[in-house]
Amino acid sequence: MKEFKKIKKFFSPLAKSRINGTSLDNDAALLELSSLKNLVVTTDTLVEKIHFGLTDNPYLIAKKLMRINLSDLAAMGSSPLAYLLNLALPKKVTDQWLGRFTLGLKEDQKKYNIFLAGGDTVATTGPIVLSLTAFGSNQKGLYHKRSGAKEGDSIFVSGTVGDSALGLVSIKKELKIPKKDREFLIQKYFLPEPRISLGEKLLTIASSAIDVSDGLAQDINHICVSSGIGAQLFFSKLPISSSAKLLLKNYPKFKKKILNGGDDYEIVFTASSELEKKIETLSKKTRIKITKIGVMTRTKRFKILDHQNHEIKIKHLGYQHF
Repeated sequence: MKEFKKIKKFFSPLAKSRINGTSLDNDAALLELSSLKNLVVTTDTLVEKIHFGLTDNPYLIAKKLMRINLSDLAAMGSSPLAYLLNLALPKKVTDQWLGRFTLGLKEDQKKYNIFLAGGDTVATTGPIVLSLTAFGSNQKGLYHKRSGAKEGDSIFVSGTVGDSALGLVSIKKELKIPKKDREFLIQKYFLPEPRISLGEKLLTIASSAIDVSDGLAQDINHICVSSGIGAQLFFSKLPISSSAKLLLKNYPKFKKKILNGGDDYEIVFTASSELEKKIETLSKKTRIKITKIGVMTRTKRFKILDHQNHEIKIKHLGYQHF
């Protein structure tokens, strides 16, 4: 099937929306926004043999590609609008593969109220490359940034951390853990849950925010560097799922994956200690677990402490792309 027939069959049905001023047969997308709104743009890429394998389910690959971008919007407190999709596809990619891939996108479009505005497809002799650019909107002047943390601010994280990294370990290694726990961790790897609603509700609470993509320790360090101060992270306070605890009990060598494994796509944020009650109330209302895990400090040093306040040393704070 030729390129434009593929576009018409698989992608044109995804592009219908009341705010889309153009269609996929034009050179660019025209999105009609209010003068009171900011446009927020983010992009992420997944590459075969690095982020996924050819035998992995394309339905899940599509959902992960969508959700890791939406997680960036969530960390900005943005509402999703539209996305662009660029695909580099070798001949081994079948129409059946594309059908499963676009089904995953279609389901998440409905779930997160977003649509396909355009993109590009090219043939390649190399691996599959999937790139998605997501657009979101914010009220003008109201958004999260990494540089707003202040000395004495508390550090919080949504959900649990480490599940995704341990899910990847479970895929690569034969570990002796119950099937339901293995499946839970693997699902967390393939199907992160972008905290869009939480990100929006934190706009008047958080002093800084970032999504946990490269690793909890590294992403907190990003806040430290951007804000020009340091932090203390308390390992014993980290929210860890029962499945992750079970795996770590049997395989303690993977303990540091909680800190630097990444791919959690939760929101880690800072806020004044005076707002802790308000954050507890927000957690109950949204039914999203929010845990206090540390504090921002005057010194520019980032320290990870165990239950006895001894520093935990790790070689890498998080995932390194190069």
